[in-house]
Amino acid sequence: MAALVTMLDLTLGPLTCDNFVIYRSGLRWLVSDRHVCRAGEPIAFCNIGLRSSDGKIRSTAPFPREQTDLQVTLAAPMPGTLHQLPDASRGGWLDQLDRYQHWSERFIPGSLDITSGAGNQSRWQLIFSAGERMTELAEDRSGRLTGWRRIRRAWHGERSGHGTLVSLGTCEQNGIFLGEQHDFSELLAASPGSLHVIHVGDENLVPAAAVLADRMRRTAATNALLAADMTQAVLSGPVTPGPADWHYAGSALSALTRCPLSERYDLLTRQGLSPPVAVDAVVLSVNAEPKVVLRHRKLGYRAYWHRFRVDTTGQAIRNWLNVNFEPLSRTIDDIQTDLRELRKLLAERGVRHVLIMNALSTSGGESIFTYAPFSQALGDELPSVRAKELNLMLHDLAEETDIAIVDVDSIAAGLGAAAHLPDGVHQSGPMQDEVRGEILHILEQREFFALPRAQTIS
Repeated sequence: MAALVTMLDLTLGPLTCDNFVIYRSGLRWLVSDRHVCRAGEPIAFCNIGLRSSDGKIRSTAPFPREQTDLQVTLAAPMPGTLHQLPDASRGGWLDQLDRYQHWSERFIPGSLDITSGAGNQSRWQLIFSAGERMTELAEDRSGRLTGWRRIRRAWHGERSGHGTLVSLGTCEQNGIFLGEQHDFSELLAASPGSLHVIHVGDENLVPAAAVLADRMRRTAATNALLAADMTQAVLSGPVTPGPADWHYAGSALSALTRCPLSERYDLLTRQGLSPPVAVDAVVLSVNAEPKVVLRHRKLGYRAYWHRFRVDTTGQAIRNWLNVNFEPLSRTIDDIQTDLRELRKLLAERGVRHVLIMNALSTSGGESIFTYAPFSQALGDELPSVRAKELNLMLHDLAEETDIAIVDVDSIAAGLGAAAHLPDGVHQSGPMQDEVRGEILHILEQREFFALPRAQTIS
């Protein structure tokens, strides 16, 4: 006997915020009409805004740096075939700006053909996302969290009591956290509990342990001194700064004087606006620990930028780096000391869990038949040996502290490093899935998701 198919209208459902009216744009569909949806699959999204009763955005409104790009994704609550309602999308700027209509919990943007017994959920599931642009001139409304971002984040919208996880590493973490569509979908879908995830890229400053520790220690006064010194040095150099120099200087200064572990993170869910949340867990990467970092000759702070990014900027910035910084060599023991100190600083901030991704310790590109030509320590000349030394250091660190190791090396060996981690850093999709799952497994084992959860609103 064929299963009975019924059409279920799905509303937006309730979403309120004390002292603010929630506005939204029209919907932008992520799938076509008649698409066969999976449970939890993102279906459409819109921009939202929190405004006062007169329709204006006040300086006291939440999401102070993210108001232009606060977004909600509608996800299918159960499997079914989608029927889009024609008035859900208005097209053009009306689907990109939040100022034209109120959030109405009874509004039905679409329906699902479902089989009997599939469930009785009568509204779409909400997933929230927000991002801070590097500059307001870098506006890109082509999709979810598109454009040049300093920070991207997303969270489950149906429940409160989120654990907050921050990704601070190199580009290897982009796909693990952001996923194939750069919208955090895979991570949020796989999470066993309410999750708020924040991703900070390494484009404008590599988050080595020493660099992060210095950022965490700086005060507003020392940040102002750093900014003044940088401005004077760049302007007084032998070369007039050009556009590439100014772009680089602005992004570098923003990263140096602001710490993602000290930012304000507001959350909006079905249950309303939460107080700004604290960071519970951080994921780092040993690949963010170079042999040499830069130390400012006058102010003493440490910084590091990828060489390939420095090479693409202007001569004024390169002159600033060459004149005002000195190279600071770091042994494996130095890196261990930096990580140990960073763990103490994070604990003082209330961060309960620190995970560190290790390095691929083998290389198919190294064919060594004799070690006679190597006059220096092998770790200084062979990347695979250095990776082994770094991984051993992490094991020593894990024995004396409470850090957890994300064993990327073992995962790569199991999948096949040549196919899934060919250069030791950039991963394939299947490997990203495995590493993502391992991170969630570690967090679940450490009771990251064990905070009391409020019940989902019915």
